[in-house]
Amino acid sequence: MPAGLERAANPMSQPISQPADGALTLPLRQAHPGIADALPARARGGERLAAAAVAGLAWSLLLIAWALTPRSAGLGTHEELGLPPCHIQQVSGYPCPSCGMTTAFAAFVHGHVAAALSAQVMGTALAAACLLAGLGAGLTAVSGLSLAPITARLFYGRTWFRVLLALLLGSWALKAALVWAGWQ
Repeated sequence: MPAGLERAANPMSQPISQPADGALTLPLRQAHPGIADALPARARGGERLAAAAVAGLAWSLLLIAWALTPRSAGLGTHEELGLPPCHIQQVSGYPCPSCGMTTAFAAFVHGHVAAALSAQVMGTALAAACLLAGLGAGLTAVSGLSLAPITARLFYGRTWFRVLLALLLGSWALKAALVWAGWQ
C-alpha cells in the first residue's frame, strides 16, 4: 500500500476501499479530517444493545405509570401496585423523601404536569428524565446514532449527583412544608 494511505488512527474512520477500476479512494473522514467533528458518532453493536435495554426499561416504567390513576391527595398511588402505605407518613404525619413519586410519575404520563409537580418535584423530574432516556436510547438502538458524546458531557464528574441530591432534598422539604401548612 502506498505511504500515507494506511488506515487512520481514528477508530471512527472506515477502511480504504478500492473500486473495480483500481483507483484508491479515501473515506470521507480521512479525505476531510475536520469533518469528523461534524459527523455524528455511530454506536457499535454492544452500545446499541445496551441502549435497547435502557429504552425498554424506561418505556416499561412509563407504561406502568400510565396504567395507574394518580391520586388527588398527592401520594398513595403506589398502593395500586399492591404496596403498603408509607409507614413514615402514617407514624409522623409527614411525608418521606419519596412520598408522591409514583403519583408524580402517573400524573406526568397522563399529561397533568402541574399535578405531578404538586405531588413531588423530584418525581416529575425523574419522569421527564425517564421519557428523555427512553427517546434517546430508542433513537440509539434503532438508528445507531450514538448520544454518548452528549451524555458524557451531562454526567461528567460529580455535578449531576449533587444536582440530583439537592433536587431530592429540596422537593422533600417542599412536600413537608406543604403538609405542615395544611395545603396537602
